[in-house]
Amino acid sequence: MRIVAMTRSAIAVMLILLAPAVGCAAPAGAEPPRRYTIDELEVVIMISPDGTVRVLEKIVFNFTSGNFTMAYRRIPHYGFEELREVSVHNESGDMLKSGSTYSFDWFRGVYEVRWTFDPILGPANATFLVAYVYRGAVTQVSKDQDAIDWYAVGPEWEVPIGHVNVTVMLPADYSNSTLLRTSPRNMDRLFTPMGTFLFLNRSELPARTPVRVVVHFPKSVELSVSWERYLRENWFLVAMLFFGITLLVFALNSVIRVVASRFPPGSPRPDKRLHANPAKLATLLDGRYTPGAFLSGLVAMGRAGTVRMAHDPASDDLLLETREPEDVPGGHDATVLAALAEERSARGLAAQWPGLRAQLQRLCRMELKYDGMIRFSGRLPVAPVLGGLIPLILGLSLLGVLVYADQWDAVLWGGVLLGLSLMGATILVVGGVLTPNRSFRGAREVAVQRAFLAGIATRLEETAASKPAEFAAPFIQFLPLLVAANAGKRGRLPELLRRISSAGPGAPLDVHWYDFLDRSAGEPGTAGWFGRTFSATSQQLPAMLATLPEAAAAEPVESGLYQDGPEGAAPPGTTGQEPPERRNRG
Repeated sequence: MRIVAMTRSAIAVMLILLAPAVGCAAPAGAEPPRRYTIDELEVVIMISPDGTVRVLEKIVFNFTSGNFTMAYRRIPHYGFEELREVSVHNESGDMLKSGSTYSFDWFRGVYEVRWTFDPILGPANATFLVAYVYRGAVTQVSKDQDAIDWYAVGPEWEVPIGHVNVTVMLPADYSNSTLLRTSPRNMDRLFTPMGTFLFLNRSELPARTPVRVVVHFPKSVELSVSWERYLRENWFLVAMLFFGITLLVFALNSVIRVVASRFPPGSPRPDKRLHANPAKLATLLDGRYTPGAFLSGLVAMGRAGTVRMAHDPASDDLLLETREPEDVPGGHDATVLAALAEERSARGLAAQWPGLRAQLQRLCRMELKYDGMIRFSGRLPVAPVLGGLIPLILGLSLLGVLVYADQWDAVLWGGVLLGLSLMGATILVVGGVLTPNRSFRGAREVAVQRAFLAGIATRLEETAASKPAEFAAPFIQFLPLLVAANAGKRGRLPELLRRISSAGPGAPLDVHWYDFLDRSAGEPGTAGWFGRTFSATSQQLPAMLATLPEAAAAEPVESGLYQDGPEGAAPPGTTGQEPPERRNRG
């Protein structure tokens, strides 16, 4: 059987003594010690058919010494909805000035009932009749039973009580019912047509000794409990509410990120800011920091006019020529340009790559860590980690203070603190580890860049169809870009190369190509090159493209133009021999 404690009234009557009355026999500057006991406490609990509980208490004080003018009691807000209709009378039936206030004591809601009276100088006796009404003090413990659980004397009473008499009045005659049960079991019973009366008597009750009365009776009241009361009285429910809301937010965030990353916009609009950001462009090409991505970033800089890739006939090398921009570019551009413009001279791409790789990696991680383009293994989000650890540690610490201070019945804020701890743990685990590192913004930028690259390929192909010779120079600059981002069109690229190579002397037959070793080859970031004539390259490219994995149509190629074979092996379609003019070059 499920028993729910619904009415817990700590009727700890605490008397506050005001200034002593004039004519007090105590010496000047001092007052007699204030002491009191309770000779008698009678509590009558009347349960109405609508579930309202009316309480009448008769308290007989024995003021042994001191001057008393006011009294108050605190009733913890637990087990009922509302306290109202408070009144206090003296033994003559005169109504005293009284009232109730609501406050928080150690994070608990507390009703405080106060009343004042004419000064009473001990030794003397005084009797007060305190009446009030509880709303929502009856609960349903089963489909056939209601219950009331009441502390006639709470554990906070600090003085002994000579005699305690508790009477519970039920709304009907339950003499023939087997559902009537009481605790303590030895309560006297009286059945009348007006209702059922239950009696409990205690004598010589020591201080801090509670008297609890629990009565189960046949269901006769329609009950409803507000959500506010559930939250106030159930710390576990409060904690689960915090936990559930946080978990739901992260779950929705994860779903949105996954869907957004897999279904980017069908017709993206170009973002001009991305075209001026070579580091971001390079990262968005394949989401990794590969030499091919860096080369693509340089191509983007070439389109912006800050760097140009050119063939140097004297050295038979592909050079990067930089120029000082009129306007200072952004942070990414400035970093890349500063490295490229070292000593203000043209430098080869192979010489520039090792130093720039770390710079680009650091900047791109700072810029793109929430854009969804960096692999999970490459980072641990700092914000979710800090956002999770702080409430986790703070919540558990404050919760420990409450428990240590023996204030665990502070259910509302105890639940809030536990919920705060669970919320922090959720942020730490879900946000810092499990939530996909993808975003709609990242998916949109990828779609934009792919559309941008597809446009470049289309324009180049249109130029090649009408003017093959003029197509050679831009195609040389954009070939790595096209291979990395448009692998699905690789069947058309060899044909374009053949048309260019057969165009005649207008085609630059001695341009040197660059390729970068696959990271799995053992030298990550090392730049390698192979010297070819343009005609030889046009013959090799079909075989080179054929070695790319089929997945390259959907995913960018990490290793550049071709996959390396065994160590020392030549690229597919080559003889493994360098051109004579390159063999002895360091």
